[in-house]
Amino acid sequence: MPKISVIMPCLNMEQYIEESINSVLRQTLSDIEILVIDAGSTDKTLKIVDSYMKTDKRIRLLISDKKSYGYQVNMGIRAAIGDYIAIVDADDRIMQDAYESLYSFTLETEADYVKGTANLFYTVSDCHTYSIHLSQFSKNEYTDGKIEVTPCKMPELLEKDCFLWYGIYKNEFLKKVRLNESPGAAYQDASGLLQIFLKAEKAIYIDKTIYEYRQDNFKASEYDQKAFTFIYNEYSWGKQFIEEKSSGWKRVFYHKLYCHMMTRFPVMVVSGHFWSNDLLAMKNIASSFQLAFQKRIIEKTDFIPEDWDRLQIFMKDPEELYEKIKDEYQESIKRIITLLNIMETNHVVIFGCGNYGNFLGAVALNNHINTIQGFCDSSASYEGKTMYGKKIFTPEKAVELYPAAIYVIASKSYGNEMKNKLKELGVLDKNIYMYLYKPDMKLLRIKLL
Repeated sequence: MPKISVIMPCLNMEQYIEESINSVLRQTLSDIEILVIDAGSTDKTLKIVDSYMKTDKRIRLLISDKKSYGYQVNMGIRAAIGDYIAIVDADDRIMQDAYESLYSFTLETEADYVKGTANLFYTVSDCHTYSIHLSQFSKNEYTDGKIEVTPCKMPELLEKDCFLWYGIYKNEFLKKVRLNESPGAAYQDASGLLQIFLKAEKAIYIDKTIYEYRQDNFKASEYDQKAFTFIYNEYSWGKQFIEEKSSGWKRVFYHKLYCHMMTRFPVMVVSGHFWSNDLLAMKNIASSFQLAFQKRIIEKTDFIPEDWDRLQIFMKDPEELYEKIKDEYQESIKRIITLLNIMETNHVVIFGCGNYGNFLGAVALNNHINTIQGFCDSSASYEGKTMYGKKIFTPEKAVELYPAAIYVIASKSYGNEMKNKLKELGVLDKNIYMYLYKPDMKLLRIKLL
């Protein structure tokens, strides 16, 4: 019996499935089985899987008679024989020691599940990767690299932990969970997670990156223009699991619905138009909120002022909210384009290698700006490293090498100090620019120049 059964639902994933399967096969914990659950692929996916099956007996192929992500995962759960079960989407990948790290904690704790953290990643310019770290807890909440929680008594976990994939679940525990078997890939993990949290009595979260979640597959469900229909149907189905639960669970359930729904608006803005074909689903979601307010399940005090204002606009007119968010994006995009135009015609050094500098480098590459000479940072932790193929220098070395370059400061918290440092080193004020815009991976989906 394998230690871990890895369920991999797929449909027409020829572009990504090799990378995904390879990431599972190379695991340092080799005592695993891989259950590929295919829903009728018409591209080369099945041929690729068949070639792997000929060389590695750990891989099994199951054919789903329904094109439903939830149905496929349920099939895999029923067929899994490992002590623990993991789920990996066929366009994602996992770190090489992911399952060894997770499984080691099951031996000590007998937890219903163990989870790590993840990276959201986006391939830039075909050869570089921009990523954002995703963690359920802050660093200071971990003790010796882990947190033990009781999910069934922790409603707030529903908003902290939003993904199935970066963990392993005890086999007999996960067999008590059934995902919604609605058509397509339609956010069926939402009610799956809800059931997991309601049933789990012990869970471990470790401070270690386990999973890499792809953001550049434009066929993924998050890009589907029926997203609001998917959300409405999934939460309507999932509501049955909280009907007899405490008010705390109900409040968090509706707040997560709000957050999930709101994440679709920037995607809609980036797509370039309001998804009018999905307007009925938006109105159905709005009606769900109105009813929840009438029943006093949720109240104004459950939302921060900005969220409350946006929810009021949404319930009145979803297209008005779309226009508001579009205006906000257009203002940010206009400022970024102005900076990119300056960078395009000058040698550039980006000062700051944290989230802001990393993102600015990705935006520049994504728009084919090849004028970046390097990066610089005052932190010794970057010494000798590179970013997007360019060296990272100390500010002193950067100015020595590129005294006439344009210096773009990419930091919101330390911008003034960084500017003063550059001026002390002799950089002219006219050659210093500030980049203060919050990293937003959705902007990588559009060409700005």
